[in-house]
Amino acid sequence: MSNQLVSKEETTEYLEKNVMPALLPALEALLKEAEKPIDPESPLNPLHWLASYLLRNNVKRKK
Repeated sequence: MSNQLVSKEETTEYLEKNVMPALLPALEALLKEAEKPIDPESPLNPLHWLASYLLRNNVKRKK
């Protein structure tokens, strides 16, 4: 493991290239899901829902 610090620009570039393309559509889908009527039997757990969505829709995942 390297002890080198990563610059703000490198961090921003990484996030824009690797994280945001997957995260933004996932958050949009989560908002749509949250707007649906609440089911008392299975309330929405946003963190679990988001994690499941990201795993199901991972474009880099081998099928």
